[in-house]
Amino acid sequence: MSRRAGKQKNSGDSDESGLSTAGKVALGVAAAAAGAAVGYFGSRLLSAWLSEPEEEKPKKCDASNSDDSKYDESKLPSKNDKVNEGNAHVNTSACAVKQQLSLHEQLFQYYREYVDIPSDKVQAVQVVVDHVTLAVRSQLREPNSFKGLVLKIGDMVSFGSVTEGLQVIRPNCFDVMIPIMFGSRSHAHAAFVGGRTVAGSFVIVVPDDSATEYDGGKVCDEEHRLVTRKLLDVLQVVVEKAVEVVTGYQYQYHCAIQPPAHNATAISIAVYTDAYDITVNFLPFVIIDSRLFLPVPDSTQFGAQSDIHGRLWMESFVRQEKLSVDRFESSVCGHLIALKILKAIRLNHPEQFGAVSSYHLKMLLFHVLEDLPESCDWDQNAVGERLIDLLTKLTEVLRQRHLPHYFQQNVNTLINVPLEMCNNLAKFLEKKLAHNDITSLLKRDY
Repeated sequence: MSRRAGKQKNSGDSDESGLSTAGKVALGVAAAAAGAAVGYFGSRLLSAWLSEPEEEKPKKCDASNSDDSKYDESKLPSKNDKVNEGNAHVNTSACAVKQQLSLHEQLFQYYREYVDIPSDKVQAVQVVVDHVTLAVRSQLREPNSFKGLVLKIGDMVSFGSVTEGLQVIRPNCFDVMIPIMFGSRSHAHAAFVGGRTVAGSFVIVVPDDSATEYDGGKVCDEEHRLVTRKLLDVLQVVVEKAVEVVTGYQYQYHCAIQPPAHNATAISIAVYTDAYDITVNFLPFVIIDSRLFLPVPDSTQFGAQSDIHGRLWMESFVRQEKLSVDRFESSVCGHLIALKILKAIRLNHPEQFGAVSSYHLKMLLFHVLEDLPESCDWDQNAVGERLIDLLTKLTEVLRQRHLPHYFQQNVNTLINVPLEMCNNLAKFLEKKLAHNDITSLLKRDY
């Protein structure tokens, strides 16, 4: 699969076998796809498909053994280090104290006190999410769940920022896939609008009408194209039954299905507990020939009269993304810290970032990782430099309004972000970079 195919390889980026870092990941992706293609019908678990067997792991870059490159946590201020503003002998303000800290120190203080989520909180919320997921899974496997609709439901699997360890600030949103197989006769075809191919978008054709009919109607249109809203309507009936079970007396929380938007691509359940309000999104994933497809939200780039709305699907690379995130040894996590700080900045500046999503930021990281592939570049002591690199690269792609998908180079992930929004965010970030004012982005207003 093409990954920055046009870029000239640096001989220093290759190992003894002649493979670059990106090449190693691509090799792992190819091996994973080959394994998934064998016998996925039946009871093959997607959780196994999404896991990372040792033999499929791309060879990771070695962490730096230099003592100087290791992060010395004792040098950083802790949460308990407070400035005594009432001390009459200290003639300084909190702002002045902050200015005395290096960018590295301020970033890590911000990360530790605000961005990073303690593991015990994530685990506590995950227990609740597991209860909801188990209830939905049980209902989906009931023999009469779909009232005559012939399809196969695979094993439900969590994915996204939580499973990759990239969620920030609070554990309040979880994504779970509902993998669906319509059988060997279903196909994914390139989408056409106005005689032109829509890059990276597909329509899923299920030609056997008997497999797409249920008591309430059909899940496909007259041309046998799978319609997201119709499929969600079928799944929602089953999920509603699961919500009734979970809200029973044995659990100390309440669940409610969120009203679906007109362009919804998931069934969202709000879960209310004493300590947290959580959203669990159940997304339909269609499996065709070992490839995963998920629905695309309606785009403004198509005219109102277009018949393509609600019928577009895009290929998902959730497993490849996990391999790319986990490319280094566990001791090298500077890339994760930099990305999470950038995601927190996005949440704290919603007006400026607008339609630029956390997924755009992850794609951005993958491109910068290919420019700086060595583990020593992503030591924790270099987080400040790498954050500046990410912000600089972000302004560049915004100015061009072009950020290629890392696994599909012909797909511009910024195509649906308005040009004015791209320009305004680029100006906003350029000003911060020009004035060396990165720390002003580290607000805690979210």
